[in-house]
Amino acid sequence: MNRHQQRVALLFGLLLISAALLGCANSPERVAAPAFEQDLARARASIDEAEQSGAAEFGGPQLTLARDKLRAAEDAAERGATERAQQLAVEADLDADLATAITRNRQTQALVAEVESGLRALEGELRRGENVELGRR
Repeated sequence: MNRHQQRVALLFGLLLISAALLGCANSPERVAAPAFEQDLARARASIDEAEQSGAAEFGGPQLTLARDKLRAAEDAAERGATERAQQLAVEADLDADLATAITRNRQTQALVAEVESGLRALEGELRRGENVELGRR
């Protein structure tokens, strides 16, 4: 085998190895797994965010539902039911987001009530100040 034939054989071998690696990388099982794992990770992150936002106080039922669905998704994944696991992970993510939204809404409502109370107090002070001014005239 001369030098040219050796190079051609080496390139051909590298080409075959590359094709085999690309074939493995594009198999449906490997494509589905990362998407499923991303959904689980997103659900976990949403649940963590909901817990940090105080959802246990205001969005408790939705947070509990999200946790339950995440556990069910993890169980389904262990059984190999990846489609069901992915569906449950997405639902857990949405339930956790709802718990966070409810919590933020209630917290915002509490802040609005506090601001309104402060405004009423300021209005009362202004009225008293006006009455004092009118009394001096």
